[in-house]
Amino acid sequence: QEVEEGVYKFIEWIKNGKLEIRAFPSQNIHAKLYIMTFTEGDRDVGRVITGSSNFTRAGLTENLEFNIELKNRADYEFTRQKFEDLWKDAVDVSEKYIQTIQTKTWLNQNIKPYELYLKFLYEYFKDELSLTDEIFIKYLPQDFKKYEYQEQAVLNTKKILEEYGGVFISDVVGLGKTYIATMLAAQLDGRTFIIAPPALLNKNNPGSWPNVFSDFHIPADFESVGKLEAVLNRGVEKYANIIIDEAHRFRTETTIGYEKLAQICRGKRVILVTATPYNNSPRDILNQIKLFQKSRKSTIPNLPNLESFFNRLDKKLEKIDRQKNYDDYIKMVKENAKEIRGKVLKYLMVRRTRSEIEKYFSRDIKEQKLKFPDVENPVQILIFRIY
Repeated sequence: QEVEEGVYKFIEWIKNGKLEIRAFPSQNIHAKLYIMTFTEGDRDVGRVITGSSNFTRAGLTENLEFNIELKNRADYEFTRQKFEDLWKDAVDVSEKYIQTIQTKTWLNQNIKPYELYLKFLYEYFKDELSLTDEIFIKYLPQDFKKYEYQEQAVLNTKKILEEYGGVFISDVVGLGKTYIATMLAAQLDGRTFIIAPPALLNKNNPGSWPNVFSDFHIPADFESVGKLEAVLNRGVEKYANIIIDEAHRFRTETTIGYEKLAQICRGKRVILVTATPYNNSPRDILNQIKLFQKSRKSTIPNLPNLESFFNRLDKKLEKIDRQKNYDDYIKMVKENAKEIRGKVLKYLMVRRTRSEIEKYFSRDIKEQKLKFPDVENPVQILIFRIY
């Protein structure tokens, strides 16, 4: 709405002569200059601001930019004269600007439903569309195969992490969650600490966390899930990022292990690596989210009170006798899961299935000759004991 109001204000200013727009036809102009002329009798003639900020909301208010203010009269007069020379040879595009808005954008009287639908999709996904398509990793392991679907996951997880303070990496088994988390750590500032089961910290295991981080030359520290007390005793002040593998182990907040983990994660960026974040109860998810979000003051859109939301889902399940009405119970479990995905996890989780990778990253699969093993139907195995 703010953008729409701003566009109409621009049109109004063009029509009443307050605003003029010209384009320089013979050469691209990359410079950003803001020339301000004071009224007669004010301090002096004016000021010039020049630097990296372009004339956008991001350039003026959101991005980290660098600009300088020129106060010297000679600087002002030189810049003003240069502008006037360019302006004189530029082409007036004010009317074309109005025509483009009225005929080529959604702000016109003849927009079709399909075009409006495309606009809706753009607004919904514009943050993802604006993501850079490149990640920066200083070292890559020898013979490492770069998969587009993994790089896309890194970009998405970084965006979620920066916005909400935590993220679930929940791709199904076999899609390289360890590598995704490692490449994500390479994009972040601050030191990283990894908590994982002992088998995944064993250096004799080629795919263990220490080995993968070493392959990428990323400094980090590691500890087993059973030694959280030792972690707290050593202190975690130097860490900015916490990676928790098999995070579903900590879905019960009443355990001592969960309490210690919550202390470790406090004030850190939290990366939860798990293919199965939700198992028995909606609170499985809530307890993991509480490692990086305040349960009664969350920053998730339209859901400030996570406790209330998940309590409501729990009560719906409690009303059904699982033994007597198993089908109804399973139906409610699925309904709850759908609501959690739609209102919570879509903001916090990156999760793709193998079929989605095959569908949307087919070129990647062909180029890298990536092959997922076929999953066969369950086979009944009978075991006999002979006496």
